[in-house]
Amino acid sequence: MYLNDSHVVRDRRRRRLRLWLLLALAYASVALAWYNKQRDVPFFVEAPTPTVEVVVDETLTEYQEILARGDLYFQQGNLTAALESYQEAVAADPEQAIAYARWAKLLNLRYKTDEALIRSERAITLAPDDVEVLGARVMSLTWDGQFPAAIELAQRALTLDPNSGEIHAFLAEAFMDSDVFTDAYNNAEEAVGLEPDNVWTWLNMGYVNESLGYHAEALAAYQQGIDIAPLSYLYNSMGRLYLYNAELNDIDAAIAAFQEAVYVDPRNPEAYAELSNLYMGQEDPANAKLYALQGIEQDASFARNHALLGQLYYQELNFEGAVSSLEQAVNFGYENPTTYVYLGLAHAYLDQCDAAVPWLERALIEIPDSGPAHTGLQICGIEAPPTAEAPPAP
Repeated sequence: MYLNDSHVVRDRRRRRLRLWLLLALAYASVALAWYNKQRDVPFFVEAPTPTVEVVVDETLTEYQEILARGDLYFQQGNLTAALESYQEAVAADPEQAIAYARWAKLLNLRYKTDEALIRSERAITLAPDDVEVLGARVMSLTWDGQFPAAIELAQRALTLDPNSGEIHAFLAEAFMDSDVFTDAYNNAEEAVGLEPDNVWTWLNMGYVNESLGYHAEALAAYQQGIDIAPLSYLYNSMGRLYLYNAELNDIDAAIAAFQEAVYVDPRNPEAYAELSNLYMGQEDPANAKLYALQGIEQDASFARNHALLGQLYYQELNFEGAVSSLEQAVNFGYENPTTYVYLGLAHAYLDQCDAAVPWLERALIEIPDSGPAHTGLQICGIEAPPTAEAPPAP
């Protein structure tokens, strides 16, 4: 529900993506100016990995036991372990639709929408009239930008069970991304009224409130969801609200939220990227680099950590390292004009203008008044009057 940092950005989040992108650009602009500064590094203590005690019920089948384990991990907020358990459940009994459906929902939260579509389609094939299965498919279609299909399917699901809060929640999400604001809010409210103990209803209540600019209400909804299941995704959503929203603007609360995300789901790379980005904006390159590297260690395919590491290498004047990390980010699907600017500038300072110019020109398509991009072109002998303040040359 924000900038997709590991894969190509989907249409479904363009409105909020533009907001997060502008805020990220502001942070990056600060970073370009301080790469030659140094400061003391706060002491960092890594949070311990939470443990989960699984009680085995000998009356369960292997599939049921693994599914129950996944549900327990989910309830404790560890999406990585839950994902793995649902995948194992499918392997134990590939004819059970619920494991596919729950797997698909969590894949969406990890921005792996293409795979979520595959798993939810398989679930529908196995159980075309199961409401939970239909909900997973609605969510996957929405996250893929197929809003009319998602709305139509959700409405069909409600003919099967009009009191399904989860379906109303996913329908609210689809309406929100379709800019049908009244229907989005009404369905989100109905969802939490019908199923106040379902984390998905509060997750989407928070999303709808946040999208409508009701930030305090969004925080309250996310907290309600956390009280049910402390998902790392919810902590990250709260952290971004605290970090980027001028009305809230609480750096300490943002750090605490992202640290909680790391604690409950230590193998999820997203919170590490959020912390790296936060410390970069706070002019703390040591902690920013630490978290980016830790995120890459957890999941090397999560592109945003490579992008952040590349920016940090650039600020250290390590242009070879910057090029390597930024190209990794792009290869993993990271589409961000700030990354293109850094990549172009790094190539330019290495006298690799044949490689630099295409990236700088690509950045200018999205941010035509980028002073740094114009500066990079000038380094390569291409005159273009800058319309914004350029960074100091290394």
